[in-house]
Amino acid sequence: MAKALRRAAAFWNGTGVWAFVLRRLAWSLGTIVGVVAVTFMVSHVIPADPAALVAGERATREQIEALRHQLGFDRPLITQLFDYYVRLVQGDLGKSLFTSRPVSADLLSRLPATIELALAAMIVTVRLGVPVGVLAALRRNSWFDQIVRIVTVSGLAIASFWLAIILQLTFAMDVGWLPLGGRLPADVTPPPSVTGLYTVDALLAGQPGTFVTAILHLALPTVTLAFPAMATIVRFTRAGMLDTLNKPFVQYERAMGLPESLIVWKYMLRNALTSTVTQIGLVSGVLLGGAVVIEAVFDWPGLGYYAVNSIVMSDYNAVLGFTVWVAIIYIAINIAVDVVHRLIDPRSAG
Repeated sequence: MAKALRRAAAFWNGTGVWAFVLRRLAWSLGTIVGVVAVTFMVSHVIPADPAALVAGERATREQIEALRHQLGFDRPLITQLFDYYVRLVQGDLGKSLFTSRPVSADLLSRLPATIELALAAMIVTVRLGVPVGVLAALRRNSWFDQIVRIVTVSGLAIASFWLAIILQLTFAMDVGWLPLGGRLPADVTPPPSVTGLYTVDALLAGQPGTFVTAILHLALPTVTLAFPAMATIVRFTRAGMLDTLNKPFVQYERAMGLPESLIVWKYMLRNALTSTVTQIGLVSGVLLGGAVVIEAVFDWPGLGYYAVNSIVMSDYNAVLGFTVWVAIIYIAINIAVDVVHRLIDPRSAG
């Protein structure tokens, strides 16, 4: 027994990846507990009565009180919070007051829409943000670098909901090139569900027309989400490359006669990407957690749109369930980012 305990302690205190992940998961439990407590208290002190909303306008006070008792809203808040923790440990996120479905089922049904939008935005962000940041650093203070700075500052300064509305007015209302919102038109049948991602499922089902339609519906929300995210990635990539340009190993590789493209895209970029990878992880957490405002503006039926409706309806269980999901997504992505850091730079282990 003592030998097993010593092995467990050695594993816990080790520098291996799995020991690191285990430690992070253990510390993350406290984060989830705290997030749930704060969200629970804030949502319950808002002056709104979900029992009255569920009961309807014609319900009597007696009916509302009976429903409040049935839902457990008349108990002390600390008791309600403790009961929620007990259900959460059992994997039960409760039942939505307005859909009358388990919150976990509601979230799962809307997760593919958010994943599809988040993946599209991340592909655009990384594929454009990293190369532009590298080129801006290599052409420091040139006209290209000046334009990049203006664009990135604009991406960080412009409110996403304002950009979304401007894109809708310009490309959907004025010129009519792209649809206003939604995943597909009302008269188009979604492809047979395999992954839940309409673009992928349309390709798997051999429906190129549906694929093109889904891409067109993705265009505006993707650009809206990718613009501020890309601005962040460009700035951090540029800063990392500028910091790496004059490192001794770069001068040594140039003296060895290695091709400049190999030095830049293999050796310099790898050393400059540490902070960029962190930002990619943070941006991914925001997108996968549901870009609440953007999904609401574009009527995109994902997690963010579900969260907006839940807040408006004072659906406590739905709001808490969404919060738990977002917390888990952020924790998982942060752990993954730290693991990637170790792979990029083994010196970060320890």
